[in-house]
Amino acid sequence: MDQGESIDPEGTGDLRETVQASLGGLESLVGKIPGYKGYKQKELRREADKLLRMQVAAKLGDQRKRITGLQNKLVSQAQIEFLDDMERALLKLQLLIDRISTASYGYAGLFDAVKVKEEQLDALYEYDN
Repeated sequence: MDQGESIDPEGTGDLRETVQASLGGLESLVGKIPGYKGYKQKELRREADKLLRMQVAAKLGDQRKRITGLQNKLVSQAQIEFLDDMERALLKLQLLIDRISTASYGYAGLFDAVKVKEEQLDALYEYDN
């Protein structure tokens, strides 16, 4: 999927279908080569997982901004008794965002000792979704 293409901002659709639909005519033709189709399906699953993680991280980032705004409001109203708790919550939320953003997308190379099965990739996607 090209960087210029948009993803479902509301997260209402199945990103696996979005990624599959983004294939061009040449990619569809190449998909008929024996052995390539399975490889390409794994790549599409990884791409959908990556897009889903990006959506989740963005939504969590929005919540982080809301908490920061609430912190600023509390400071302006001199209600500082909850600031430490909110700061800890912000740090944990940022850690979660970072973990989701930098998580592996189910990739195992051709010669890697650990192979990722399609069922595992689908289960990971369903869990994330």
